[in-house]
Amino acid sequence: MGLKRMAKEVLGKVMEKPLNVTLSKWDAEELVYEQIEYAAIDAFVSFEIGKNLFNSIWERQREIEIHRRTVVKRENLNCHYQLQLLLLQHTQGMFPTLALY
Repeated sequence: MGLKRMAKEVLGKVMEKPLNVTLSKWDAEELVYEQIEYAAIDAFVSFEIGKNLFNSIWERQREIEIHRRTVVKRENLNCHYQLQLLLLQHTQGMFPTLALY
């Protein structure tokens, strides 16, 4: 997958990559302004894609960890408390003064 497509898929941005700059002489002794701009935009967009993907992975890992901790805690509850928890979840606070022991 090329950078243009990744920018579209990951960032939702359309990159303009002029063919005359893409096919220009990149091994020249000195680059022209358009080549420098092109390279800088490529670098910036690559950084933004990496940052976005890293944040997405980090957020997903955090969600998995929260879910894992919740499952472990629920598995450690005794049956009586699990019943209370289920009742509270399904009544969604309809009986705030009701105490279950």
